[in-house]
Amino acid sequence: MLADWRGVDTPADLSGYEKPIAGVIQKVLKRAGLEDRLNHEEVAAQWVSTVGDFLAKHSRPVSLRRGILHIAVAQAAVRYDMERRLKKDILTKLKERYGETIRGLKFENG
Repeated sequence: MLADWRGVDTPADLSGYEKPIAGVIQKVLKRAGLEDRLNHEEVAAQWVSTVGDFLAKHSRPVSLRRGILHIAVAQAAVRYDMERRLKKDILTKLKERYGETIRGLKFENG
């Protein structure tokens, strides 16, 4: 009767279709490929604290694609040392800080 008096119908309860906005945003970012970019920027900003001053001067994270962090290394000797001796430690630190977002490392000349 109140709806007739107001001239509008009472809408149906749509609360069953509601979703938390955080989940929706995360799905949109992932589909657009922006989630990796945001994580890469985070890693790049914290690179010195992750690997130390010396390695940070000779290397830099370039991109994060499909969970693999691509790192450009300026000198071949430093690259060899990072690949053979330090890779496991660097990956452990990154996983502690960023979780399973980073699953592996790939070192490149640069």
